[in-house]
Amino acid sequence: MTIYSASLETPSEVAQLASLGYVQAPSAEDRRRIEAGRGLFTSVGCASCHAPEMALTNTRFEEPTLRGNGNYYDAALAKLDPNYDPKRPVAFDVLKDAKPPRAEARQGGGATIRLYGDLKRHAMGRLLADHADGESDGADGDSLKYDGKVVKIPADHFLTAELWGVGNTGPYLHDNRAGTLREAILFHGEDEPPAPSQPGRSEAQESRDAFKARPAVEQESILAFLLSLRSFAPER
Repeated sequence: MTIYSASLETPSEVAQLASLGYVQAPSAEDRRRIEAGRGLFTSVGCASCHAPEMALTNTRFEEPTLRGNGNYYDAALAKLDPNYDPKRPVAFDVLKDAKPPRAEARQGGGATIRLYGDLKRHAMGRLLADHADGESDGADGDSLKYDGKVVKIPADHFLTAELWGVGNTGPYLHDNRAGTLREAILFHGEDEPPAPSQPGRSEAQESRDAFKARPAVEQESILAFLLSLRSFAPER
């Protein structure tokens, strides 16, 4: 499943897809709005969690592997399969073996992944909270434990959703309650939130409020930028 996911087309920006001949190039006015929205996306604070890019230093996936201090070696599977050997792994390079459009090679090695995420959990406030705390599972399917106790995830804590491909992946949020990107942004907080540092306040409250306070034309630019982040599978 990991190799299959890695082999899929990497979500890209519409300008890159156009340069590859996959879609019609945006007009000059659309490019202006998208670039304006890119800057506003950062200035209102969205990029603090939805980080535009991350560096992948090693583009080669291996299974089994002893990289990562051995944390990705499945001891249970090794007991069942005598051929499970890190010296003879299944290997896949996202820069060479994936379907186009692929991730971008970095100068000096590795790849740039335009993820628009930070791979971290954040408190998203009482408006988005689920009904109860949940448990976190490890790669082996067992509940994670710390000091012998099961790790509990607070009901309002969620992993930052990656925005690559967000332009055509609605509806939005963990429970699909937002039908549009504007709704999704406004659900990142509330009009009468708890005071700063108080329980139930979203970490994104200030960014949400900054977006809402912008003139309509600037809000539309931010939305145009988000809609330019596309998933696309070229016809074969």
